[in-house]
Amino acid sequence: MRLIKCIRKKWIRFLRHLAKEYVHPCFYDTEAHEVHRKKEQTYGEAGRVIKGINYLNTR
Repeated sequence: MRLIKCIRKKWIRFLRHLAKEYVHPCFYDTEAHEVHRKKEQTYGEAGRVIKGINYLNTR
């Protein structure tokens, strides 16, 4: 009986560890999408700045 309780406690501790350490996979998909969106936004802004500088240099 004592062995069963010990195994049960260790199993619960292990499951709690997993719950704290690992996040649901959809979280990573959302994070990747957000990073991709920010990267596109930054490249777009940089492209507009470069076009503006090139426009001013050609005048």
